[in-house]
Amino acid sequence: MVFREIHHEECAKQINAKYHTNFTQRQVYHKYHKLKGQWKVIMQAKNLSGANFDDVKKMILYDETEVVRMQNVSLSVLINLI
Repeated sequence: MVFREIHHEECAKQINAKYHTNFTQRQVYHKYHKLKGQWKVIMQAKNLSGANFDDVKKMILYDETEVVRMQNVSLSVLINLI
């Protein structure tokens, strides 16, 4: 077993003990990597020029120029797919 597998096994044991669930090491591993990927997307969105974080609404806000730029990028991606 690799160290990470041991770590995920221990995490599964701790979660199962605390919440009376029956998660496996593999389920913890996959959930960790899913959340890690989602967090990467969130941080990239937050670090864009013109992005601000609203602490009250708990959301990322963009100024108008960034929204227009994102729409143009999305449109060009769609055109390239066709």
